[in-house]
Amino acid sequence: MTPVLNETTDGRGVDGRAVSHPRRFIWSFLLAASCVGLAVFGLQTYMYQQGRHYIEVQQTVLSDLQDKELTAYLDMNRLLTTLSTTMLGAIGFLMNSRESASSSLALKLAFGSALCVGVSIYCSYEAHEDILWMLEGQFFDLNNPQMLWSRITAFYAFLLGGMLFLLFVAATLTGVRSHDPKA
Repeated sequence: MTPVLNETTDGRGVDGRAVSHPRRFIWSFLLAASCVGLAVFGLQTYMYQQGRHYIEVQQTVLSDLQDKELTAYLDMNRLLTTLSTTMLGAIGFLMNSRESASSSLALKLAFGSALCVGVSIYCSYEAHEDILWMLEGQFFDLNNPQMLWSRITAFYAFLLGGMLFLLFVAATLTGVRSHDPKA
């Protein structure tokens, strides 16, 4: 058995701690990703079934006001997606700095922020899909519960992600460390 980088022949790292097995991590990650995927699929199916219970007036042509509402809605959706993607890039940029890599508090804040921003991006995608669903059904109601949950969740997930990002930046720039003895 050939030693892995930074690992001795007895399975311990050069600092004496046990090195985690990459296979266990990969299987744990795949299991967690599968569970999240199934949960999202279930939520999506449930929300589409809820949206079918509402009877709306069919429209083939949108009025000028409805067209402006739709344009504002789509612009808000694009803005949230752009800002969320930019925040993910900023998190990655700051994670590669030496200061943030040593602080476990900063890593936790970065992970929480990235998770919230990822939820925001997903819900923005769902909001776009809801627009297509609404237009295919030939009705116009941006406050339909089918459409409302994705819009609200996208915004508040981005807001929470932004707050966690600001805490992450503050922890990175000030060098704050958690009270975790492993850090």
